[in-house]
Amino acid sequence: MAYVAESGHWYDREGNPAYEVPNKSKGGMRPTRITDAKKMDLVPSVTAILKILDKPALTNWKVEQAIKAAIHHPFKEGSENEYIKFIKDKSMEEATQARDTGSEIHGAIEEWFRGNMDHKLVIQYLPWCQKVDGILADEFGDGMEWKAERSFSSSLGYGGKCDLHGYDENGNLIVLDFKTKDFSKGKPKAYDEQGMQLAAYAVGFDTLIDARLFNVFIDRDTPEATMIEWDESQHDRLFAMFTHSLNLWKAFKKFDPSY
Repeated sequence: MAYVAESGHWYDREGNPAYEVPNKSKGGMRPTRITDAKKMDLVPSVTAILKILDKPALTNWKVEQAIKAAIHHPFKEGSENEYIKFIKDKSMEEATQARDTGSEIHGAIEEWFRGNMDHKLVIQYLPWCQKVDGILADEFGDGMEWKAERSFSSSLGYGGKCDLHGYDENGNLIVLDFKTKDFSKGKPKAYDEQGMQLAAYAVGFDTLIDARLFNVFIDRDTPEATMIEWDESQHDRLFAMFTHSLNLWKAFKKFDPSY
């Protein structure tokens, strides 16, 4: 099984993933496009909607990678355009490696909470799985029943797949999203778009009322993790920002998938 990010994906109105459609010209499957979504009554993922926002921290990181690549591979001779392309490719190597490692850690944790302890990714990343499980047990106790990677669709016109969610003993919704980071660069920080993502999931699943929203940051290199909870006083603000982003997405795409 391949473990891929939710970013850019589509869902049907029952909440089923619709990531691919048949490729009529070449055979096989191809990624779903917005033209397909309009015909099939699909809704975009939360992360696809949030792509419409500027992310200064991410942009700065990309610039840093390009500068580092240029320092390690200074221009000597040849075409300037070819050199620029070479530096772009080099600067993305670390991003690709980080993304792939993050996907594997996500996959391991997913299988862990599905109870598949013999899965190869669980065996490979066992200390990471145990660390996350321990943090959640400390916060919520050992009796929580977690559901991993459940997808949904909202009549507001969006869908998604949540890393982990469950209900506490009082019936309150708990929503968690995992982010892999490089802890050597400093203590992880939660950004508004991450809280917006969680708020959108909570509304898509159930309600924001009495819900608890958590980002779980996991180090890619060592089995370390930390959990940050979004204060309840921020929930309405976060969902309002997501709603504005959703409306902006609809206007830009000239497509309103609400139903």
